[in-house]
Amino acid sequence: MESMVTTSSVAEGQIIDALKETRGYATATYLSGVTGAAPEQVALIARAHPDKIRESVMKTDAGEALFMVNAPLSAVADYWNAFRALNDSKY
Repeated sequence: MESMVTTSSVAEGQIIDALKETRGYATATYLSGVTGAAPEQVALIARAHPDKIRESVMKTDAGEALFMVNAPLSAVADYWNAFRALNDSKY
């Protein structure tokens, strides 16, 4: 049980580091390539830590979830980017 917690915390740290390096949005597939964990595991870990990692309201064209580091302005920026993306697709 202890090794599972340690593995999860190491993966969490790797995910956060990868998100900081991207300075924006990243999919679980991209993060799995960086961390070596399966995309499903990356998504589970990311969703389990909403205080550190936020899931975007936007999705990729393929429907994949996007993740980013949770910062004070990230929610506002996320909604603004979603609004801009919708307007770009309309016009």
